[in-house]
Amino acid sequence: MTDAPLPEFVVGTELGQFKLEYVIKKAVFLAPKVYAFITEDGQEVVKIKGITQTAIKEHNIGFNDLALLLQQDSTRELTQQKWFKKVLEGSITVSDVAYTLKATSNKRQPIYVDGIFTDTAPYLYDEINEKK
Repeated sequence: MTDAPLPEFVVGTELGQFKLEYVIKKAVFLAPKVYAFITEDGQEVVKIKGITQTAIKEHNIGFNDLALLLQQDSTRELTQQKWFKKVLEGSITVSDVAYTLKATSNKRQPIYVDGIFTDTAPYLYDEINEKK
């Protein structure tokens, strides 16, 4: 993701060039691989690691839902069916798995301004040892 257009010669379909996937108007990034954005043409894209697109649609999770999770201590619970295969036993079990969505980062310290998640800062070595 960039905040400015790339030079035209680096974007295209030739080998080594970048592919322009979206032009984003607004975006929310809650955690690694958990984000939502709205494109210039109004398309809403939501990606959540570990959650299928079907489950995202079933739970009606959109851009505004992820934006609300930027508020400090806010969470959203959802479930999805997950298949567990035991190849050696020849069995498959299906069970509901619960997921909790919230703004997180295990490698960087979250920064809140007036109760809204705005940025992160790196942990210092001493802070990491204190947490253990």
